[in-house]
Amino acid sequence: DDDDDDDVDWGEEDDPVAISDEGYHLRPEPADGTPDICTIRFLFDDMSKVQRRFYLDDTVEALLMYVTETSGKPSGTFQLMTTHPRKCISEQPTATLRSHQFTRAQLRVEAI
Repeated sequence: DDDDDDDVDWGEEDDPVAISDEGYHLRPEPADGTPDICTIRFLFDDMSKVQRRFYLDDTVEALLMYVTETSGKPSGTFQLMTTHPRKCISEQPTATLRSHQFTRAQLRVEAI
């Protein structure tokens, strides 16, 4: 009987933030030109910038996790703010980037 599930792809890469034995991790960055993606530029207090592509179905939680992984800032010590209009998006961690209507966006990473 070949009911071995070891080779079955359970779609973990389709989740914006997937759970593994090590905890949460981000999906790989989508390639340029992939449909339904957006580019986010993160602006830090020290004037440094990083940029990454995300899927529109990724959540704000994925952005928070990316900032933590890239900057080393512990979660809960910063918030993500849109620039125009100025709005904190960190308060809605399960909201998708599509719901914020992001295609290209700049987000300020501000200390709390």
